[in-house]
Amino acid sequence: MSMQDNQQALDFFHSLITELPFGIITINSEGLVTLMNTNSLLFLGLEGSTDMYEETNILSFDISRKLKNRIKSCLFVEKNPFHLKALSIKNRFLNVYAKRLLDGLVINIIDVTENIQMRDQATQSLLFGQESERKRLAKEMHDGIGPALSLIRLQVDAVNRKIDTEDITQQLNNIIELISNVALDIRQISHALMPGSLIDFGVVSALNNLVKQLNDSESFDVFFDTNMKDNSLPKNLELNIYRIIQELLNNAIKYSNCTEIQIQLHQLNHAIQLSVYDNGVGMDIEKSREGIGINNIHTRVKSFRGVFEIDSQPGHGVNANISIPIKK
Repeated sequence: MSMQDNQQALDFFHSLITELPFGIITINSEGLVTLMNTNSLLFLGLEGSTDMYEETNILSFDISRKLKNRIKSCLFVEKNPFHLKALSIKNRFLNVYAKRLLDGLVINIIDVTENIQMRDQATQSLLFGQESERKRLAKEMHDGIGPALSLIRLQVDAVNRKIDTEDITQQLNNIIELISNVALDIRQISHALMPGSLIDFGVVSALNNLVKQLNDSESFDVFFDTNMKDNSLPKNLELNIYRIIQELLNNAIKYSNCTEIQIQLHQLNHAIQLSVYDNGVGMDIEKSREGIGINNIHTRVKSFRGVFEIDSQPGHGVNANISIPIKK
């Protein structure tokens, strides 16, 4: 094959790489880029042309630190292939695959931003549907069963006033008390399903009411600190924040044997920072990941592109931290 044929084949190979719908980068054993296409620049958020980056060490690029560390490990330490899923880089989500190529690496980059957005939208739609059903049930219980029980109590009261027999009167009084207890339970369940203060005012008022109810029980002390105001966030986000805190409080109450719970909800720059701490017996982090409640929190946080972390040691309580980005 002549030099002209070799050059034509090389040009064809470069044009083929350029037209690929995914990013591709090849790196030699020293970390120098030997080949990359324009999509790899686009996906990684790099400016300029591919010529600017070829024969340059990829570890000097302005890219994700997590990706740099994996490349460095793959080249010089473990030398194993790696796969990063949904890596967040400059408003994109990327799947990055790296395999050994002779003494270097070949890296494939696939933009999965649209898939992630569709997944998050589907999750939020599912959560919205669940909350709509909660709201419907709460309304049915409040507007239907509650008044029906009140009417039954009035009728029993009317019968009670017409009877002079002491035994029957006592039985009717017992029935009236039972009806009152059931009505109270229904009101509490209705409120738990969809707190009126959350709908009417916002998450801060709803949390203040929830904290007051817990402190009224005198079982433990609950402290709530926030720099936020009601209705400062989209209703969907406020509702999910309330459900997350509700779940974390429920876990602390049921399992921690704590005497104190601290809730902090702050808006800092363009993120919501939430932490719930209890001074209880602690928990097994690995086992907690198997629980429905913790998985529900992960699902809610993930649907808003947030981060959920739990820190716990035996005898030192549980500290749950959540960060959720919000749009400017």
